[in-house]
Amino acid sequence: MERIRFRSERRTIPAPSAQSGPDGRVDPACGPPGAARGENALMSESSGAPPKAAGRVTLVDVARHAGVSTAAASKVIRNAAGVSEDMRARVSASIAELSYRPRKSARALRGSTYSVGLVLGDIENPFNALLLEGARSVLDLEGYDVLISPAGVDAAKQQHMADLLMDHDVDGLILVSPRFSEEQLEALASTIPIVVIGRHGPGLNYDTVAGDDARGSELVVDHLVRLGHETIAFVSNLRSDDPPTLPDVLRRRGFEASMTIRDLERSMRIIEAAWSVQGGHDAGSQLLTDTGVTAVHAGSDVVALGLNSTLHSAGFAVPEHLSLVGHDNSPVASLAPFSLTSVDQQGHLMGQHASKMLLERIAGRRAPQDILLEPTLRVRGSTGQARAR
Repeated sequence: MERIRFRSERRTIPAPSAQSGPDGRVDPACGPPGAARGENALMSESSGAPPKAAGRVTLVDVARHAGVSTAAASKVIRNAAGVSEDMRARVSASIAELSYRPRKSARALRGSTYSVGLVLGDIENPFNALLLEGARSVLDLEGYDVLISPAGVDAAKQQHMADLLMDHDVDGLILVSPRFSEEQLEALASTIPIVVIGRHGPGLNYDTVAGDDARGSELVVDHLVRLGHETIAFVSNLRSDDPPTLPDVLRRRGFEASMTIRDLERSMRIIEAAWSVQGGHDAGSQLLTDTGVTAVHAGSDVVALGLNSTLHSAGFAVPEHLSLVGHDNSPVASLAPFSLTSVDQQGHLMGQHASKMLLERIAGRRAPQDILLEPTLRVRGSTGQARAR
C-alpha cells in the first residue's frame, strides 16, 4: 500500500511485519493491517527505504577509486581551491572511467558547501541517534557532511540554532519536531530547503516525514486491553503552546481516543511530565500514589527509563506490578534487563527519507511531499497480564 502526496496527497509507507523481542514473543495484532491475519514476515531495517538506483555511481565510489577522501573528490567536482594537480587528475580520471554524473544540484550549485544542518531537540533522547544514522547513511553516499545542532524544545532556541547553521552556509536543513509555528516554518522554507521530521504535513514549501503517532498509541491500548488492563495511564508532554501536529500531541490524542471507544475514558489517567529521564522519575512518583493503575504508556522510551527506575527503587516490579510501554523503539528499548515493549516508529528509515527528500529539494524540486510511516508494536518483557485488584 503506497500513496504519494503532492500538496494534498500523502505517501504512506507500510510498517515491516512485527518481530519478536528478546523474549521471543510477537503480538500479531500490533503490526500493520496484514499482520493480524498472520501475514508476518521478517523485518528488514532497509525495508521501505528509498532505493538506490541500480548501478548508479556515487561520489563515494569515485573517491575510493581515486584513492582520496570523499571531501577531496567533492572539492575536485566543485572546482574548489586547495586541490593539487595530481589529485585533480586522479579524480578526473576516476570520474571518466566510472562514468560518474554529479547530481543536478552539484552541477548547478558550484558554490555548494556539501553540508546539511540537523536541528535536534533533546539530545538525551536516544531516538535521535536512529534519525542521525539514517540521515547519514544517505548523505554520506553523496559526500555531504552533517552539522548537528542540539536546540532543546524551546522554539526561540531552535530558531537561533537554525540561523547559526545557515550562517555556516549549509545547503539545507533537517528539523526534528520543531516547535515553530506554521508561519515560521514557511518563512524559513522561503530562504533555504528544509525537511521536517516528526511534524505531520505537508507544508506549502517544505517536506515532512513522520510516524503515525496516533496509530502507535492505538496499538499500545489494543495490546494492554487484551492483557486485561483497564486503568491505564499515559505520560504526556502536552504543552499549551505546542503545535497540534507534533508527535506528543498526536500520541496523547490517539491514547485518549482509543480508551474512549472502549468505554474506558473514566479509568484512564493522564500524567503531564517532561519527556526526559527526569520527567520519567517525576511521572513515576505520581504513579506511586495511584494504586489503581495497572499499566502505563510512556510517551517516549526515555520517559520509560526514568519511570522504571523510580518504580524499581520503590520496590515495584515490571511487569508483575505494573506493565510499561514506551514509544519510539530506540536502541535502549531492547537492552537487558530492561526489555521494553515499545512502538517502533522506524527512526532509521525516517532519517533516510528526510535526507533523500532534502537532496531532491536542493536539486530544485518544489512540490511538497509528506511521508507517513506506519508503526508496529515490539512486544518485549515489560508487559504482562493485569494484576488482580
